[in-house]
Amino acid sequence: MADHIPTREECDTYHNARLNPDWSAAADAVKEAAILRAYDYIERTYLFEADPDVATILAAIKAATIVLAPFATNSTLTAAAEPMVVMEKGDGLGEIQYSDRPIGDPYPFITAMLKPVASRNGGGFRSAKVIL
Repeated sequence: MADHIPTREECDTYHNARLNPDWSAAADAVKEAAILRAYDYIERTYLFEADPDVATILAAIKAATIVLAPFATNSTLTAAAEPMVVMEKGDGLGEIQYSDRPIGDPYPFITAMLKPVASRNGGGFRSAKVIL
């Protein structure tokens, strides 16, 4: 794997030291897939700063991937495809706002880990006017 994607052994060392049952109970093939899903989630969800110190960014990605991997042992980490209604107004002419992405941060501890080098990609809205 690339240097910024952790190995299963690195993840095992981290999670076994913390007695993480979700990680230690998973089969090796599940762990390998979980690492890639966690990495993909991070790459898809965060915008990384144009930091001249690329090593710092890659180390942060690797650390966040290690921490997120157990959550991916039984989840694809993909957000719901359906837009969420975030506001409805009824005053003759209705206005409904949909979120382009799920509202809230399902993994705020990952966002906190990556805060020095990245920001969360998302939270945009689109509007639709509906005549009631």
